[in-house]
Order: sequence, then C-alpha cells, then structure tokens
Amino acid sequence: MDITTLKSNVTTLSTQIFNIQKDISAIQALISDLQSKVASLETGVSTLEAEKSIVIRINFLSFVPDATPPGGQDYLFDAEAEGPSVYAQARTGHSRFIKPRYLDLVIRNGTSFIGTQVTMKLYAYWHLDDVVIDIDPDPAHGRTIGTDSSGGYLTLSYTIGTVLQGAVNGNDDGYVLDQYDAYLSYKIETLTGA
Repeated sequence: MDITTLKSNVTTLSTQIFNIQKDISAIQALISDLQSKVASLETGVSTLEAEKSIVIRINFLSFVPDATPPGGQDYLFDAEAEGPSVYAQARTGHSRFIKPRYLDLVIRNGTSFIGTQVTMKLYAYWHLDDVVIDIDPDPAHGRTIGTDSSGGYLTLSYTIGTVLQGAVNGNDDGYVLDQYDAYLSYKIETLTGA
C-alpha cells in the first residue's frame, strides 16, 4: 500500500468520524428535545389532575372555647368528609399557627363529585392532652368526656359544590358538666381547580 492510498484512507476515516460526531450531536439534540416534551407532558398531566381535583374548605370564622385547660391554649381541628365513593380527611396545625384559619380536604378527581351529598365530621381538641372540646349542640350524641370524641364532634350534611355557613355552640347540648364547650362559626365551600 502506498502513501497516497493511506492518506486517502485517513481522509475518508476522518470524514466518517466527523459525520458520526455530527450524527451523535443530532441524536443528543433529539433526546434533549424529547426530554423537554416529556417534561411538558408531565406538567400538563399534573395540571389536568389538579383541575379535576376539588378542595372542601372549612373556614373557621370564629372559635371561642368556654374554658382553657391548665398549661395550654393550643387546640387542633380534625375533619373528614365521607360519602358515596368520597373520603377525605385532614388536621390543622396548632391553633397559634392557623393563619389563615381554614382546613382543606382535598378530593382527587373530585369534579365528578360536584352535587354529591357527604357527611362532614369536625371536632376540636386541646393539643396538650387531646381532651375534646365540645362543639356539638345535639344532646342525643351524649356528653363529651375526656378524649372520647363521640359526644363532641359536629356532624353536618354537605353537598359538594355549595356553600354551607352556620354557627354552633357545645353549651346547647344541655350537659352542664361538660368541662370544655366552645362556640364555632364556620363556612364550608368547594374550591375547584385547586
């Protein structure tokens, strides 16, 4: 093999290597473009899921306990919504940190449940010792004693997609021996596209 043939082969190989490098760069650009499109699709899916989700928001307009236990004024709220194919549950942080004063119950793919009747259960308790604060005015539910929430939680019927506003007082159950009763003013509403 002579030197001219070798030079020609080296030039051909150099050209082929250059072309392969260009192809690799083009493939990398395509991969980057595909990754960008996948990320965009994932964002779109998340946005669509969020648009289909709803939030049942419980606004605490006023909460006034009759008495405070020794050692603490910090209380919490628990809430749940239950109905046909619907369940959501949430808990507030400590009362001193509830700003703004509301609790959100998130229902994924919830737009299909607009108009559905759910049972809302809401109860308050002292954080220090988990003693229930009676916000249930119905004497049929019994006394509120210690950490047993059966006599102190408020049960409401709520239609998803509407606004329900009201006020209750645990004193109205007639049980004068209940140690911790409270007045609660609330507004429940449904937020879509959360």
